[in-house]
Amino acid sequence: MNEHSRSLLLQKLEVLETRHHVVLSDEQMRSLERLDALVEKWNRAIALVGFRTEEEKIERYFIEALHSSLWLPAVGHAVDIGSGGGTPALPLAIQNPGIQWTLLEPNRRKALFLEEAIGTVASGNATVASCRYEDFEPRTDVAAITTRGVRVGGALLRAAETWLRPGGRILFFTGTDKAVDIEQTATAVWRMQERIPLALRYKAELLVAERC
Repeated sequence: MNEHSRSLLLQKLEVLETRHHVVLSDEQMRSLERLDALVEKWNRAIALVGFRTEEEKIERYFIEALHSSLWLPAVGHAVDIGSGGGTPALPLAIQNPGIQWTLLEPNRRKALFLEEAIGTVASGNATVASCRYEDFEPRTDVAAITTRGVRVGGALLRAAETWLRPGGRILFFTGTDKAVDIEQTATAVWRMQERIPLALRYKAELLVAERC
């Protein structure tokens, strides 16, 4: 990671702290920088993420994820469905050490990246399950679910309904048009709480739903 991208990341993190009150320690910022370097390294080998510019990568990989921490509990078990290149789960694992994260990723090469990243930057609060969400069975109640880049349909919502305890939340990182589709697909067991604009340039939204 070059000096420009590192300084741009820190600038964006400082804006996030000021504008949205997402608090990050100096050590967490250093961990996010290390994660950025690791993503760059792996991306050259296996096309981990497809962002076109440094600014897009930082906005969508880091800032969107960290912004969503405002809708997560301080402690508990969280599951990220389709972790892929590591966002939102890895930035959130760094920022939320009280949450125990399970990252679901069936692609073995991406799962290897996630395992290396967890060993490098996470504080012992994340593990990888190399499986599809349809085959996953959590051992404890789940307080929160995050998902990005995974098709949201009845099967995913039924799985989330089974895992989440009442009052638990699922956070959908999605586009404006798809957020409408998710709201229409959800059954009465879900209470749609908020739709939060993220990166307006990319028509990105965070849709927050609560398990009744």
